Amino acid sequence: AKSEIVCEDYGGAKFLVGFEELEKGWTGSGRYLLELRVAKAEDDVSVGFDYESQGEYGRAMEFYKRALKQEPDHADAMIGLANCLYATKETEKARTLYERALKIAPDNPTLCNNLADLYIATGVDATVAERLASRAVAVLEDRRRDYERELTNVHPVHRAAIELDAANA
Repeated sequence: AKSEIVCEDYGGAKFLVGFEELEKGWTGSGRYLLELRVAKAEDDVSVGFDYESQGEYGRAMEFYKRALKQEPDHADAMIGLANCLYATKETEKARTLYERALKIAPDNPTLCNNLADLYIATGVDATVAERLASRAVAVLEDRRRDYERELTNVHPVHRAAIELDAANA
């Protein structure tokens, strides 16, 4: 088994470093500064999402499963794992996870949309799929309204700050 360490630089970029590569670096420089901390479920979900977005479903599933071992009710880990299972044609396992996640995060628009898509693709009641898709749209529209309301509150403050900067210049 190939051993690797998931590293993150201070800018937030994540990458894998193999022990062999690390050994070469130690040999050449004499030392490395390593800051170690135990990965949290959220960290594993983030790495899993990165792999999933690159189409590396097997690797993504490893990280989502690790997150679920730490936090069995982590909705984002369930959704990510279900997405990977669905992408690899394991629709029944994906459906079970999506439905479990729905009990925890019923207003997650991504979850509602993906489960609706799975229901349609597998011939489950179209009415249920439509309700899920409608819920996803409603949640996103609420978020958009909240965002627009927040923007209208921020805009006058931003304009006043610009005017104050201009007056002080």
